[in-house]
Amino acid sequence: MNRTSRMAWFAVLMFLLAGCTYQRQAEIQPPGLPEQIYASPQFNDYRQTRVGVFTFSELSYAPGMGRAAAESIYRELLRKGVFSNVTDEAAFSNTYAVSIIDLARSKGYDIAITVEILYYFDGSASQPSRVAERIKVVHVPTNEILWYAAANEVSLPAPDIDYIFLTAMGYPALPTTLLFKRNAEKFCNMLLEKP
Repeated sequence: MNRTSRMAWFAVLMFLLAGCTYQRQAEIQPPGLPEQIYASPQFNDYRQTRVGVFTFSELSYAPGMGRAAAESIYRELLRKGVFSNVTDEAAFSNTYAVSIIDLARSKGYDIAITVEILYYFDGSASQPSRVAERIKVVHVPTNEILWYAAANEVSLPAPDIDYIFLTAMGYPALPTTLLFKRNAEKFCNMLLEKP
């Protein structure tokens, strides 16, 4: 091939590549355990117990997110089969710890799981999403805290990258509902994990 034909092929190739874009994909690692585990029993002898999942508190600027987090944990408990009998009590409106324990006793639950939202921010294409939650698993007959942990999940957006002839489009931060699901997976992993 002579020099002019190589230059012509190179010019055609550059013309075809100019302005091409592709969408980058978010790389998500599988969730592990919660970042902070404050209490955990020696053995998990509670698989055959009746469990109620309650909303403990939510932030004033994010109404309904406490319920969404509790329902996320409820679905994950069912999916992984952590306990044999799990009931969603996230609709219960009185969020005082004493009233939750009283309700759990009146409904015959052995364990009450409460979810508390510590931080919530729904990101965008330029701002990261972040969710911080705390879970408390209480043995209802004795009021003993069996598991107590906190989990944080952050999703950073990816900006567009321009490679002159090729543009890699970024992606926005993941939605907070997915972050709630990832935290729920962390909590379930903790409940299934042997200390």
